[in-house]
Amino acid sequence: MVFLDQPEPLRHFANWVKAGLEALPRGSRGIEINNEPDITMGRTALVSEERAAVAAGTLLRTGFEVANSVEPGIPVLGGGGSGEATRTNGFSQHLLEAAHGKVDYYSGHPYSSSRYIDSAGSVVWPDQYIIPFLEGAAATAVQYTRKKALWSTELGWAYPKEDLYLSDSTRDYAAICAQALVLLKTVPHIGKIAWFRGYQYKLGLNERGYDYSVFLQTLGGMRPTTAVNAFATVSSLLEGSRVGQKLDLGPALRGYLFENPLTNQVIAALWTTRYDVSLKSRLPDGLQAVDFYGKSHPVDPTLRLTRGPSFFVAPLARSVELRSAIEKALWQPEQPFVITNIGARSTSTLDFTLESLLMEETDVEIALGAGDAPYQARLKPGENTIEVPASGLLRLGNALNANVTISGNGAVVKGKLEKAIIPVPRLQTLPAVDGPLSPAKLALASQFLQERVNISPPDPAVAWRGPDDLSVRYGWAWNDSGLYGIWIVTDDIHTGATGTSFWNFDSIQIAFDPQSRGGVSGYRPGNREIDLALISDGTTGLRQTYPLREDPPDLHALVTRDGDKTIYQVFLPWSYLYGKSAPPADDTLLGVSFAVNENDGSGRRCWMGPQGDGIGSGKMPARFPWLRLLPQSAR
Repeated sequence: MVFLDQPEPLRHFANWVKAGLEALPRGSRGIEINNEPDITMGRTALVSEERAAVAAGTLLRTGFEVANSVEPGIPVLGGGGSGEATRTNGFSQHLLEAAHGKVDYYSGHPYSSSRYIDSAGSVVWPDQYIIPFLEGAAATAVQYTRKKALWSTELGWAYPKEDLYLSDSTRDYAAICAQALVLLKTVPHIGKIAWFRGYQYKLGLNERGYDYSVFLQTLGGMRPTTAVNAFATVSSLLEGSRVGQKLDLGPALRGYLFENPLTNQVIAALWTTRYDVSLKSRLPDGLQAVDFYGKSHPVDPTLRLTRGPSFFVAPLARSVELRSAIEKALWQPEQPFVITNIGARSTSTLDFTLESLLMEETDVEIALGAGDAPYQARLKPGENTIEVPASGLLRLGNALNANVTISGNGAVVKGKLEKAIIPVPRLQTLPAVDGPLSPAKLALASQFLQERVNISPPDPAVAWRGPDDLSVRYGWAWNDSGLYGIWIVTDDIHTGATGTSFWNFDSIQIAFDPQSRGGVSGYRPGNREIDLALISDGTTGLRQTYPLREDPPDLHALVTRDGDKTIYQVFLPWSYLYGKSAPPADDTLLGVSFAVNENDGSGRRCWMGPQGDGIGSGKMPARFPWLRLLPQSAR
């Protein structure tokens, strides 16, 4: 094995950087040293992640010195890691520390956790995550770079590859891009952002059947996507503006005010958080309204705001007037409230998460299709959690089924809860977390995953060869002390984990939603995710990845290998999942999912888990199966 930060490899690396720069035209806008080094250097069983980060930092330092010797003053970018690498005390931070200040700009990638625009609506929009990400990236840039700014070398969302022309997904693509561009102007120390233009690739930027290209390559040549209009509109209005200031618009709208001395204009950018919103009052004369495609609209009651930004433009001298008028205007949401999640802590109680888009409190009536009397509730603006007693929800075949109607403020909203659940026996004594695979443990592992439908990503190009390549047998048991789980994974080639990030090796990620409250845009307080892996030295690796903690959680876990089988066992005391709250009782439901990661020697190839995933392609607890804690008599 060769360490790239040793003298001889560094000499070759310096020559390579020098040759590359000399081949580029003078006056290039910048150079990035090692894009996503956590992938290219950190995901290997040969060296720890911490050691790889130090090596990558040394390469960045060397590249900086070479670049400035060839073209003094050329901006040098570095540290642009992917995903978890950008977290505090993660790969990117260790890399930048090792660069010792030899970097101009931090090139981190502010991707969302779910960036595929699909009909299921699982994509995470910029306003749902990007501000905290940018604030963290800006703090990293200020601490470690010379120019104290983020110049990101990757950002984008992807639409279905077959959607070549106008469709719901390509319209959302344009709206998402416009929203992101606006939000990028609201955080100090955020500079240039590179998007995937696309036309430099003959086959586009295809990833699992989705394309990131802003310009699309087709058989007839290159053509722009809908996002090009969004880029033109937002850049025309906001290029040169000061950092945007947030507007106070209530739960139905998001908005920011930008003062642009370059154009002598003030611009208010507004969009909806859920459904379309109409203007129900007058705004001052002389305002211009423009949508994210650049089309002008009259400023009157026919104006409708959508998820994509609309812009209200006035002379810069009217900045205070515009802010006041926008914040005091009467905005009416098309639908006043929305069911964001239906959960169930037990087979007799429903948990509703309802979001009211109104500025004032409102009364609603909740009716179930199970013969229960309607339930009255009062909603405050924003998110509300309501526990509704219900009966008759447990259906033959271990499934929950409920039709829901919510009425109020002249609107009717309907929802449906239908979810298969996994029965978990109550045992007087839980199995020991130890090596022997006893008949009792084998009997407990009564659930099987051995079909292609359980493989993710759902791409035919994933070379899954059948159950001998990867399959899972698993089960659970519980009692008053806690929850026991076992997974017997058939895997013909095993790759042990190194470092502190297990998901890229043979491993299992297990996620918990103890209150079964769901959600499709990341984890919430109370959720947990742990990772288990057999380390390359034969020991058990255990990490808590949500909420992230550096020390292992207080759980009992064991990972062993027996022939072509990897056996994962874990015991979780109820205090780990419920804290100081009362432990669960009979018929409690809790959301649990897992992803068994597959690495045959060259990085994660795929993963296997219950249908719906909810972990590997984005954190979506609403897709987790539910465990039903059976009474002793039901065993």
